[in-house]
Order: sequence, then structure tokens, then C-alpha cells
Amino acid sequence: MSIAKPAPAATPAKSIAAAPPRIESSPRLASLDAYRGLVMLLLVFLDGPNGWTAPIIEANSSRPWVVQLVEQFEHVEWQGLVLWDMIQPSFMFMVGVSMPFSFASRTARGETWTPCCRPVR
Repeated sequence: MSIAKPAPAATPAKSIAAAPPRIESSPRLASLDAYRGLVMLLLVFLDGPNGWTAPIIEANSSRPWVVQLVEQFEHVEWQGLVLWDMIQPSFMFMVGVSMPFSFASRTARGETWTPCCRPVR
């Protein structure tokens, strides 16, 4: 019994346009990714109107530190700065930290400064 040899693979057709050179992506800034993850978790847990904080406060009413910690996760009338008030500034901080990395990456790809300054649409 003879074993048939597989047919040779067809060679791919050459493309008309040359592929753009691949630029190696730079490593991500792990601290910024961790901070972004923390802020996203805070957004999930700081949604006080869904009522998850009330049972914790009731169960731990004798522990003032627990009550104060949980109160940081509620929408409150103005009583001073609470953790919830720092969510939007955190996003602005992340944008500011990310911009130099983005501009450097785009410049490395050969883009001029002008496209970097155009608004995103």
C-alpha cells in the first residue's frame, strides 16, 4: 500500500500594494492600567442608589469606621469631599497621563503634530 504525498501548498498571490511597515507597540503603562481598573471598580461600587450600602450600615452600626467607609460610596448632599467626587477628575488625570504616550507613538509612526491636535470625531 502506498501513501500519497500531499499536494504542494499553493503560493499566495503577491499583493499589489506593499504592506505598511509594522511598528512594534510599546509596553503599556501598568500603573495607568491598574489605576483605570480601580476607577472602573469604584464606578461599579459607588452606585449608591442601588441600595447595597444600607444593609452593611445596619449590620455594622456599632463600628463607626465601617459606617464612615461605606458612606464614601453614597451620593450625599454636600458635606465636603467624598470619594465619589474624585471619579471624574481621575478620568481627566488618566487622559493627561496618556496623551504624551499617544503623541510619542503617533510621531514614531511618522505623523506630524497637526493630526495629533485635531479633535476626535
